[in-house]
Amino acid sequence: MYMSNIKISGKKIKNVKDISDKITEDLKSRLGISPDFLITIRLHDTRKSYDKQLGRKTYDWEVGNTSTQNNYLDIIHQDSFEKHSSHPKDDFPKILKHELSHIYIREIAKNKTIPMWLNEGLAMYLANQIAQYKDKGFFIESDYLSKISTDYGWGKYSNYSAYDYSCLFVEYLINKYSVSKIIDLLKKMKSNYSYNTFDKVFVSIYNKNLKDIEKDFIETLK
Repeated sequence: MYMSNIKISGKKIKNVKDISDKITEDLKSRLGISPDFLITIRLHDTRKSYDKQLGRKTYDWEVGNTSTQNNYLDIIHQDSFEKHSSHPKDDFPKILKHELSHIYIREIAKNKTIPMWLNEGLAMYLANQIAQYKDKGFFIESDYLSKISTDYGWGKYSNYSAYDYSCLFVEYLINKYSVSKIIDLLKKMKSNYSYNTFDKVFVSIYNKNLKDIEKDFIETLK
């Protein structure tokens, strides 16, 4: 029997509990990881409550966040989405799945440092958030993945197609090489990130360096 690993605090939790259980069962199946760790979801009825928990003023598009120190997930309640964010209510399941995916991804990597493009791109892939970026032109610089690997680089380029590029590249890796290789890559993450160290791990799994596979991916966009 499937045992839930979700604890939810807040108001009107039953529907959210049902959605969460379906999501975690799917992630367990797709990623091959048993959810034997507790995830605590804190629902917020208002933007004020959400900001207070995060300790900062958030943008209207920000509705979900996971803690890097533990498995806490803060999210604005689906019934408050349209009132307190730029998202329609129907976005709630995908955003919840995106945030839960981050927790599973970190569990696989044993809390080691994951390149931002891989962390965000895989979460978007698992949450079925890719369709909106299909056949859409976007910003690209040479060796773009190297620029959006760190928190600093992601912050610099997040408004320049970082999300678009990352999710489509991760989808490319999975479709061409399989999701199991992505999982193997996560399992080999190091405590401290450097592009060269990561690339050596990448080559050990894909038999090709990241820069060359990125070039192959770009060719598919033309």
